[in-house]
Amino acid sequence: MAHDGPYFRSHGYGNTQRSPQGTPVLFQAGASPAGREFGGKHGEAIFVGSGSVEQLRTHSSAIREEAVKNGRAAHEVKIMSAFAAVVGSTEEEARRTYAEVADAQNPEVTVASYAWFTGLDLSSYDPRTPMSELRTELSQTQVARFADKTVGDVLADWHAHGVGARPIVGTPEQVADRMMELADGADLDGFLFAPVIPPASTADFIEHVLPILKERGAIADPAAEPESLRERLMGTPTPALADSHIGSSFRRTMARV
Repeated sequence: MAHDGPYFRSHGYGNTQRSPQGTPVLFQAGASPAGREFGGKHGEAIFVGSGSVEQLRTHSSAIREEAVKNGRAAHEVKIMSAFAAVVGSTEEEARRTYAEVADAQNPEVTVASYAWFTGLDLSSYDPRTPMSELRTELSQTQVARFADKTVGDVLADWHAHGVGARPIVGTPEQVADRMMELADGADLDGFLFAPVIPPASTADFIEHVLPILKERGAIADPAAEPESLRERLMGTPTPALADSHIGSSFRRTMARV
């Protein structure tokens, strides 16, 4: 490795054994304009948070456009949304469980949690203040996602589920239906599951929702998948970073003696 930059200098070779993938899978989070631009150029899998079909479609379209601008195919970036679910044998049971979780939240913790992510103390603003008037250098994604909301709207939303995805609340069939709707309508490649009540939410999803998704052909057979994460996640023919990725230009080869 030979690098001379404004922040550090490094010369020499790494002393760890090369993995089958070489470069680890480049997973990047960010749905802000800057994050989408960066992801389209550098990311392989992009995390875009949660939102409506329309909001998520806007993110996925922008990221894929950036990928094409950088000489990559649109499908070379895999876009994943945050996902949470509260599953019940009936919709009423699921809503009752979620209400119990929401009622247990502390408003002061809500303010502190949002400030931890963004540096913004929303309790110091009038609830009617438009979020578009606020500025921060921290998690701009968590400001951009509420650009058309007020401070009061954000406090209510954050109180309900924090930084995580707004959960899908319903029966296993309803949860599976919504996942398929989001994937198809927003051009998503997958989801990152965030349990509302760990570990119960994960167990409920695996036991009740996953079988439905498998029946619908939305889940690949693990036994038929290749070994490396990049091949499984990206669908590449080899474990290595794609030649079209900007990172491939930094590869170094060594002559065998």
